[in-house]
Amino acid sequence: MKKLVSLVLALAMLLSVAAFAEGLTIENGKTVIAAYLPMTGNHMQYGEYISNGMKLAVKHWNERTGGINGTPVTLEIFDDRSDATECINIANQIVENKDKYIFASGSFASGVCMPAAPVYEDAHLLMFCPCGSHQDFCNLGEYIFAIAMTAKYEQSLYFKFVFEELKAKNVGVIMAADAFYDLQVALANWYAERTGANVSIVDFVACSTKDFTPLISSVFDGNDLDTVVVMSDYATTATIIQQIDNLGLKDGINVVTTGQTALPEFIEILGETGEGVISLTSAPPYYDSYLESMEITPTLRRFIDEYDAEYNQRANAFAGQGYDTMMVVLNCVEKYQTTDSDVLREHVGELVGMEEPVGGPTLEYDAELNQMIKAMCCTQIEDGQFVAYNTGYFTLTEEERATVTEFAGY
Repeated sequence: MKKLVSLVLALAMLLSVAAFAEGLTIENGKTVIAAYLPMTGNHMQYGEYISNGMKLAVKHWNERTGGINGTPVTLEIFDDRSDATECINIANQIVENKDKYIFASGSFASGVCMPAAPVYEDAHLLMFCPCGSHQDFCNLGEYIFAIAMTAKYEQSLYFKFVFEELKAKNVGVIMAADAFYDLQVALANWYAERTGANVSIVDFVACSTKDFTPLISSVFDGNDLDTVVVMSDYATTATIIQQIDNLGLKDGINVVTTGQTALPEFIEILGETGEGVISLTSAPPYYDSYLESMEITPTLRRFIDEYDAEYNQRANAFAGQGYDTMMVVLNCVEKYQTTDSDVLREHVGELVGMEEPVGGPTLEYDAELNQMIKAMCCTQIEDGQFVAYNTGYFTLTEEERATVTEFAGY
């Protein structure tokens, strides 16, 4: 039912890459990948990270294999502006030319790409998403996959960390009222009840709230908090933490944030206020300060170094997920010598050619539920850098996963 394979950074190559090979021989093989991402607009930074990771993966794969029938694989990027309607328009454009594309990949936000999924499903064109973590993503169709961990498990790991790893007893949660809201509230209350803790939750409308002090005062008022969890994008999260600090409430408590904050921009915005803030991410942060105590494989080292050199910035979780998405499918193309979506959808869950870059964490594809299960990487800001918190990662047990699956209803 389930196939356990190693975590992130799909490379089936040596550190030293030989000269261009002659290429794979695939009958009627296609050579173009369609990617739709927010290259402009409010989420454009994520589109840049993901597309950069995708480009590097395609480059590495072409160098190793020589491409398909002597032609290097290319990446065609569409700008969906993080807009669901535009995403659907692009999907129709892509499927009209589906004989051109090996597969389609996108977008950053689950809520943007999910409405377009039926277009790919009806066309029987594989769609493999780098960030499809919505709790309903796994039910979108037989041709729809994601490298991201589904929210059911990711949100569970956030609250397992807070209530079981930190052993927090009085917790305040400040979260955006987004697509994950109902699940987050239910899980927070469930973990609090299991551990005998207290939890107070407040929410806000993303992008329209600037002054969070009333919410902060509300969640702290009379609750004697030992931990506060902030769940939003990195810029909003940083603003909330700064306002908590301005109110004199940050000292002496744990401040926990989610995967969207595992970025250097988050540290830069916070400055000294960031000291001690914990960031949890289901994709590893590629910082030497985090990885130095772990076993780093040559494949991970190559990814980090070449990403730095190519784009003059440190790789991050979003770049890594873009990279992995390309490699999972392209390695499947290589192993099964086909670009046919009907064959690829049968085998992409094997995560062909995936390697373990960090040591302990693993990546598991649950074929029955059609979703990824990952370890949660734990980081903490110290002296302006992300470092490993305790062991650096933790996971759900089989029993916990079964319980959460029953609890979440899928």
